[in-house]
Amino acid sequence: MMHPVAFVFALVLALTIWYGPVGATMATDSGQYRCYNTKEAIDCPPPGNAFYGQDGNVSHVPAPYEAHGDIVRDPVTGLSWQRSPDLARRSFDDARSYCSGLTLEGENGWRVPSLHELFTLIDYGRKKPSLDPIFFTTENPVWSADTFPGNDALGYIVSFEDGGVFQTRTHFFMNVRCVRGAVLPYGPYTDRGRFVLDESTGLSWLQADEAPATWKDALRFCQVLEDGGNNDWRLPNARELSSLLDPSRTPIAANTRFSAHPEAYWTSTTDIQTPTNAWVMQYDTATSHTVVKTEARRFRCVRTDQAIAVPHDLLLMF
Repeated sequence: MMHPVAFVFALVLALTIWYGPVGATMATDSGQYRCYNTKEAIDCPPPGNAFYGQDGNVSHVPAPYEAHGDIVRDPVTGLSWQRSPDLARRSFDDARSYCSGLTLEGENGWRVPSLHELFTLIDYGRKKPSLDPIFFTTENPVWSADTFPGNDALGYIVSFEDGGVFQTRTHFFMNVRCVRGAVLPYGPYTDRGRFVLDESTGLSWLQADEAPATWKDALRFCQVLEDGGNNDWRLPNARELSSLLDPSRTPIAANTRFSAHPEAYWTSTTDIQTPTNAWVMQYDTATSHTVVKTEARRFRCVRTDQAIAVPHDLLLMF
């Protein structure tokens, strides 16, 4: 058993490294701890082996949600969430009116969450719902605050049945889960030649993307990559890659610092319901779905720069 003094030191060190400076928004874990090949679950492979570097190989700190009555607070993002979604189906405009008039636990100032914020709730290790059990939930799609650029009649919804993100007409009726707090920003980004550092997540990205490849080959490419004096590159998980997906931009839903195409990009996250598939982020429509792993898709490698991933086994010691 860990000595109490060592325990406290390790915990403080881990939290200090993870949370970083005040106001930092480090990327939390996607929720997927198992590993997969192109067909089924497998033991997580060691470095140098096929399928190494996937989501299940890299464990970050799980979101330390705190429940306060009808509110769930996320101290990583600084956001407060409505614990139980509004079960009434509403149009996009009605959802905004509902949230703006909401009072929970004596707190007002609620709003419809952005797509960027809703992505932080998706738990890719769960299905039906793909959401931490601290939340009271419905599997029905919920509204985001985003609309397609130049077309306010087309909005974005997130399905917590499986974590998919779709476009739909804003006059359709969906559920909503309101949020409170400063809108979660993208970046700021720092250019470092061939790399781009996202200071809000501590992730360093290759500025250029790679030609289409299968999921297995994309994992392998990032695993063996040595660039910028670093050899710890990997294929990003769904939570990480979603942090670059910006629905306010068109025709490519990504910051112009990144070389990107209006296509689907691999994540290292498997669809646990259909392990032959992995999640992709679609940069022409700012949506997310799954694709058969043997198909070829573009990808972009990432490495952890400012944030440090705390091993899942170490967390269990705490």
